[in-house]
Amino acid sequence: MKALKDWFEHLSVREQWITLGGGSATLLVILYFFIWTPFANKIVELQQDSQDNHELAVWMETAEKQLAATKGKATKASLGNQSMLTVVDNSIKQGILKNFPGQVSQSQDKKVQVKFAKVPFDNTITWLITLWKDYGIQVDSMTITPLAEKGMVQATLTLKS
Repeated sequence: MKALKDWFEHLSVREQWITLGGGSATLLVILYFFIWTPFANKIVELQQDSQDNHELAVWMETAEKQLAATKGKATKASLGNQSMLTVVDNSIKQGILKNFPGQVSQSQDKKVQVKFAKVPFDNTITWLITLWKDYGIQVDSMTITPLAEKGMVQATLTLKS
């Protein structure tokens, strides 16, 4: 440190001012690019994250309200005067699965069991969505076994309302 001080004192006054100015400018550049800029960028990033999280929270609250409203609509009352067994059987015979007969039977606890030996997987899912939307009937359990023919499955479903 003493050598640096001796070197500085042997400079002319003009050179000392230039050295001090250059050192100060270098220090300001270092502070700006290595401290201030990353700090400011992090603040902007955190503000954006906060805004994104707020938007997500608002969306989630809206979705929760929609789900609550939907859940209230899909109830046993949607079956009308028909039994769940009748609704399921008719939806198979008259709907998207009419070419794929299934065995429909009433099981314990007011549940309906449906067995298909060979049925298209995509049509089965579409049929289940329709049952849920129109009648509030949900899948309690499901066993799907793929068959050799592409897209075809063997399915055993237990449905509940």
